[in-house]
Amino acid sequence: MSLFCEDHQVLVCSLCVAISHRACCNVLMPSEYAEKLNSDNVIRTRLVEGELAMDALVRDFTIQLEILESNKHEAEHLISGESKKLENIVSQLRDQSMCELTRLYKAQKEHLETSIQRCKSLKNSMINTNKVSTVVSCGTDSVQKISIYQRGKAEINSCAEVIRDLVRPFEGKVINFEPECLSEKFETVTTMVKMSMANQIRELPAALDNWLPLSERVVKHHGTVTVKLDADKCECSIRDVMWYKDDIILLTDANNKSVKLFTENGELIDVLHMTDRPWAVSKLSDNRVAVTRPDAKIISVIKVEETIAERAHERSSEVDQDTAENSSNSEGRENDRTSSQKKKKAMSVEKDIIIDRHCYGICHVGDKFLVNNGKASPYQLYSVESDGRTDLIVEHESPSYYITRAITQNDVLVSLTSSIPGNAALYRMSSVGPHGRTNLSPAGGNSLNNVYGLDVDREGNVYLCCGGVPGVVQLTPHGATVRELVGAEHGVKDPRAVAVVNNKVVVADVCKANANTIKIFHLR
Repeated sequence: MSLFCEDHQVLVCSLCVAISHRACCNVLMPSEYAEKLNSDNVIRTRLVEGELAMDALVRDFTIQLEILESNKHEAEHLISGESKKLENIVSQLRDQSMCELTRLYKAQKEHLETSIQRCKSLKNSMINTNKVSTVVSCGTDSVQKISIYQRGKAEINSCAEVIRDLVRPFEGKVINFEPECLSEKFETVTTMVKMSMANQIRELPAALDNWLPLSERVVKHHGTVTVKLDADKCECSIRDVMWYKDDIILLTDANNKSVKLFTENGELIDVLHMTDRPWAVSKLSDNRVAVTRPDAKIISVIKVEETIAERAHERSSEVDQDTAENSSNSEGRENDRTSSQKKKKAMSVEKDIIIDRHCYGICHVGDKFLVNNGKASPYQLYSVESDGRTDLIVEHESPSYYITRAITQNDVLVSLTSSIPGNAALYRMSSVGPHGRTNLSPAGGNSLNNVYGLDVDREGNVYLCCGGVPGVVQLTPHGATVRELVGAEHGVKDPRAVAVVNNKVVVADVCKANANTIKIFHLR
C-alpha cells in the first residue's frame, strides 16, 4: 500500500514506513494528502505568480533584444562612417602628395632646362667665334681682328661666369621621398570603434519583485535631493527621515527647527517651522505623523493634508516617467520650491503631547508611543499614553536615540550608541505582551557600534546607520548575516537616519559635505 511522508515529501510503501519513517509525524494516505493539496492555494497562487514573473522576464528580455538590435545597427552605421572618413583622409593625403611631387618636379625641370639652354647658347656662340677667328687671323684687317678678339674674350668671361653659377657646388637634384609608414601605424590599430558590453540599469519588473530577496540585491545610487531652503539660516542637520508615501519623504531638520516634506524628485511640498529642535518621526495609522521635540519634552502630532500630498505624488510620478529630462529639471525644480511655499500648507500641528522626560526615538504601537530618552541617564525606553502619562519599559546600558517597529515580526527594534567593545548595538523586543529583550549580534565576528538611525524593510531586514563602519549596514531579520550596504564609496561618511520603502532606501548624512542633502538608493 502506498503512503505519503509529508516530512520527507516522498511516496513510500508500508514497509518503508515501518523501517525508515517510524519517527515521522506526518504520514498520510495519498488521498488524504491530495485532499490537503486541494485545499491549499499557496502552490497554485505561487505558480500563477511564477507564470507572471516569467512573462515579465520574456517581455523585458524581448525589449532588451530590440535595444541590442538597435545598438548593432547604430554601431554598423558608425563603422561605415569611420571607414568613409578614413577613405576620404587617404584620398586627400594621396592628392596632397601628388601635388607636392608635381611641384618639386616642375621646379627642378625648369631649372635644368634653363641651364641646358644657357650652356648650349654659349657653346654655339663660342664655336662660331672660334671659326671666324681662324679666318680673320689669315687676313690683314686689324680692326676685324681686334673685334673678334674682344668678342672671344667676352665669351670666355661668360663661360667662366656660367661655370661659377652652375657648378659651385657641383650637385645634381633628385626627388627624395620617404613614406610616412601609415600602413605600419594602421597595423597597430586593432579596431575603428572601441566596443564592449556596458551595464544598463533597468527597473525590475513588478512581477519579479517578490522573487528576489532584498538582502541579495545590489545597491545603486538613484539620486541626491537638496533639502536646504533659501529661507534656512543654518546648514541642515537632518535627524530623521521617513517615506510618508512611496515617493514622498518627510524629514526633520534640527538646526533650522523645521519639518520638511519633499517628493523623491526634490520638489518641496511644505515646511513646518517649530520653536525648538525636532528629532525623530513615526507614521501613525492615518494621515498623521508624530515628531519628538527632546528640548521641550513634547511629542507633536502633525497632520498632513492628503489632497496636497496626493497632488505632489502625481507630479512626482509624472517626472519619473520622463527621466530623460532630469538635467533640465533643476531650474524648474527651484521654481516648484518657490511656488509650493505659496500654496496652502500641507502640514500643521494638530496637538502637542507634553511629557515629563526627554524624548528622542519614537514608534507608534497600538494606542501608545514607545520612546527612548537619548543620553539622559538612566538610559530608558518608556511608553507614552495619548494624555502624556509615561511608564518605564526597560533600561539599557548605552544612550539610545532611535527606535523602529518591525511590522513583519510585530517587534520593536532599538539602536544603542556605544563605542565600548562588547556592548550591544541593537536589541529586539516584542511590541505586545511581556517586553522581553533580545540582543541582535551579527554572525561572523562582525562588530557594530555607535548605531543611530534604523529601519526595517518588508522582509524584516534591518538597516542601521553605523558610525563604526561608517555607513549603512543591512542585517537579515535575526542578525544572522550583515553586509555594508552604503558607505564611503557611495559618498556616505557619517549617516544618522535611514528609511526604507519597497526597494528604495533614503539616507541622511550629517557630514559637512552632505549635510544639506539626502541620498536615495535603489536595491536592484
